[in-house]
Amino acid sequence: MKTNNTFIKNTRTNNCMCRSVRTAAAVLLLLLCVILTACSRGPTDEELQKNITAALDNDTQLKGQKLNIAVNEGELTIAGEVPTEAERLKAYKKAAETPGVKKVNDRIKVTPPPRIYTLPAGTTVRVTMLSGVDSSVNRVGETFPSKLVFALTSGDTVVIPEGTEVVVMLAEAQQAGRLKGASQLEVTLKSVTYLGTTYKLYSETVSAVGESRGKQSAKRIGIATGVGAAVGAIAGKGKGALIGAGIGAAGSTAYQLATKGPSVRIPAQTKLDFKLRDAVTITLPPKEQ
Repeated sequence: MKTNNTFIKNTRTNNCMCRSVRTAAAVLLLLLCVILTACSRGPTDEELQKNITAALDNDTQLKGQKLNIAVNEGELTIAGEVPTEAERLKAYKKAAETPGVKKVNDRIKVTPPPRIYTLPAGTTVRVTMLSGVDSSVNRVGETFPSKLVFALTSGDTVVIPEGTEVVVMLAEAQQAGRLKGASQLEVTLKSVTYLGTTYKLYSETVSAVGESRGKQSAKRIGIATGVGAAVGAIAGKGKGALIGAGIGAAGSTAYQLATKGPSVRIPAQTKLDFKLRDAVTITLPPKEQ
C-alpha cells in the first residue's frame, strides 16, 4: 500500500514537470514567432520615409533638391523637380535601393535652371528713338519708345536681341525763354522689356543743347553724353545736324538735333548712345536641350 502511494506521488510529480516544460516551450515558441514576425514585417512607412529622405539629403548631388517622398504600405512615390536627367535617375535609384521599398513611382520632373546674365556698369546701349522729344512740348518724367540698334551680349551669348523696345525717359527740359542761356534736354534709359519681363535701367544721361534765345546767327552747338562723346554741329535756318564721334566698340554714330527759336528737339530716328550706370541682371529661360 505504501509502495502504491509512492508510485502515485512520483507520477503526479512527473506530470507537473511535463506540463511546466510544455508551458515553457509554448512560451518560447510564441516569443520566437513574435520575433520572426517582427523581422519579416520590415520597416514601417514612416521609417521608410525617414530612411529615404536621409539617403537623399546625404548625397551631395541631391542635397537641397525639392523632392517629396510619400510611402503607402511600402509603395513609394517620389515627386519634385531636378535640373538634370542624371539627378533624376540617381534619386530614383537611391529610393529603389532602400530596404523595405516594394515599388517606386517616379514623378520627378527634369527642369533645367534659368540662365542668368549680368550686363555690367559701363555697357553701351545704342538705341534709335521712335518718337521725337521737344523741350517746348514735353515734360520731365515723360517716356518715349526706342529700339536697340545692336544686341546686348554676354560673351558670345545674345542676352537681348537688336530691335527690342527700350523706354527712354525725359530727365531734364529747360526752355531758353524762361532762363538765361540755351534750351536743353536730358534723356536717360528707363527700362527694357524682353520675353515678358521688364528690367529697370539706370544710365548716364544724354544731353541736347540748343542756341540761346534771340541769337539768330549760325552758332556752334553741342551734345554731351554720359559716354563722353564730343560732338559739334552747325545750325542754320532754324535746323541743325549733330554728327557724333565713335563711341567704344559700337563704331561711329550720328546724332541729329533740331532747333527752332528757343526750343531744342531730338527728332524721331535719332540714334543715341547711353552708358549703363548700374549693372543689370537678365534672367532667360533654360536653354533647350
